[in-house]
Amino acid sequence: MRQAAQALKDSCSHFGAKALMGICTDIERASRAGEIAKFSVVLDRLLSEAARMRQALESWLGPGASRG
Repeated sequence: MRQAAQALKDSCSHFGAKALMGICTDIERASRAGEIAKFSVVLDRLLSEAARMRQALESWLGPGASRG
């Protein structure tokens, strides 16, 4: 989990997704501390912020940007 969060955080840094980077940091910390119970709450935040970021990127790219 920690490695996946680190990889996602690195990817987010390429386009300035600071909120997503912060959530990934929270996942890394929870993973290091063995606080598995926190993952569901943090995952909900991650999914919500990822959806918001996707909308922002699609808006920035313009019509026809949605690929999924």
